[in-house]
Amino acid sequence: MRRLMRRTGAAGPCEVMLPWGRRIRLDVRDNIGAVVARLGVYDLIVTETIWRLTGSGETTIDVGANVGCISAVFAERVGLGGRVISFEPHPVLYRELSDNLRTLQSQGIQCALEPMRLALGAATGVLPLHVPVDFQSHRGESTLAELSHLEASKQTVDVTVERFDDVLGSTAIGVMKIDVEGFEKNVFLGAAEAFAANRVRDCVFEEHGD
Repeated sequence: MRRLMRRTGAAGPCEVMLPWGRRIRLDVRDNIGAVVARLGVYDLIVTETIWRLTGSGETTIDVGANVGCISAVFAERVGLGGRVISFEPHPVLYRELSDNLRTLQSQGIQCALEPMRLALGAATGVLPLHVPVDFQSHRGESTLAELSHLEASKQTVDVTVERFDDVLGSTAIGVMKIDVEGFEKNVFLGAAEAFAANRVRDCVFEEHGD
């Protein structure tokens, strides 16, 4: 009944309660924000999978964190002594991600929350992040890959790219989530040493066919 009665017609950012009782701020003009405001989570299957895989006290990685919906799941699960590292290169989304992580800590989250304004890829450098023309309503679709559905967009933002292996070094990872709109293969190439050494126990990622 709470979901049915919840107002989703707000004109912009609003505070939303997640199913486990924490609050974050989302823009309900965006497709992700609108779904979370109505249902509590954006992607139930991914959220449930990450909830079950993540253990207490672990280090977890959220690559393509957006405004922090999955980072919030990690934060709830790792608890005291745990660590959540969230990568988001888009300047607007990174600012909102950082605000949400601070909000979670103000609500009693005891793990370390570390937002990083970086993209992960196969090599260190600077690349153009392609932003959709309808960014306000599809804020999770910016990408470093050349995807056909963004060909009409001329908007780009230069972002810093680093290799996972360079940033994380020998850190042992419990769960790593990757959702970077077609750039996933590049993230894996930059994490070759970590995967070869079995430093990532579980990885949940979006697959684009290559």
